[in-house]
Amino acid sequence: MCRKYFLSVAPYNKYSDFLKKRFGVPVRKIMVDAGFTCPNRDDTAGTGGCVFCNNESFSPAVGRSILPVREQVLRAIACRQKKETSEKYIVYFQPYSNTYKPTQELDRLYREALCHPDIAGIAVGTRPDCVDRDKISVLAALARETYVSIEYGVQTIHDTTLHAINRGHDFASLLQAMKITRNQGLDICFHVILGLPGETREQMRQTATTLGTLGYNSLKIHNLHVVKNTSLEAEFKKGTLVLPTLEEHASLAVDFLERTPRSVVIQRLCGDAPRDFFIAPLWCLEKQALVKEVEMEFKKRQTEQGSLS
Repeated sequence: MCRKYFLSVAPYNKYSDFLKKRFGVPVRKIMVDAGFTCPNRDDTAGTGGCVFCNNESFSPAVGRSILPVREQVLRAIACRQKKETSEKYIVYFQPYSNTYKPTQELDRLYREALCHPDIAGIAVGTRPDCVDRDKISVLAALARETYVSIEYGVQTIHDTTLHAINRGHDFASLLQAMKITRNQGLDICFHVILGLPGETREQMRQTATTLGTLGYNSLKIHNLHVVKNTSLEAEFKKGTLVLPTLEEHASLAVDFLERTPRSVVIQRLCGDAPRDFFIAPLWCLEKQALVKEVEMEFKKRQTEQGSLS
């Protein structure tokens, strides 16, 4: 049974509201590159990486010169404080798989990020096949001292699609990861991609419904988009890759959110990349247009996040 969306209430659980309630002041993320790689790049689980991924598009300014984490953080804060002084920061370990090092080194890197009194915590982006109990224990120990989020690149629950996009792991890897990640004091974030090649609307709905049973805390929705120097770029240039329009993605996103528990915080609604790396779709560069389209779609359906969960 669908719950109706009343205009006095936001149709989905906004990340900005969560941050304000949790920390009491504006919070921004500082991206750091700690020199990780991925198992589907170093031949452990494959080579070449995911078909959509060019990690330089996450952090072109940092590149792979790899300054110490502490220096990256302090430089970023100094730059921000020239503009705004009443902020706190979450240090985001973003490029590649940020649990894919020995446990002792992980502890050192994560703690190095807590080098300034305005650091509110850390977020660690990784893959579900790159964690074990020891690595989760490192994060859990840190979570007893500060805010810690672990962000799993899920993308989809469908193994056929995961194989097609060269992820190098299956859905069972996420189920195993969640067994050791739950109840450890960590904020668990899932990343999904809507519009992956070959996936139907019903398959995307199935992903939303299934993930909703796993007990996660926040969600990043990405649209399928193309950046330079990826396998998808070649497919797009050949004309064999069809990307959802803004309106189509908004409809898919609302489908997904209707099946997402209302308690889950929505961190993003579409993908992101710097203009120098970005190829398509162009509407992805205008995020506010998508936000408006999503809100209009909810209003049209008279539903909200969690209506079908």
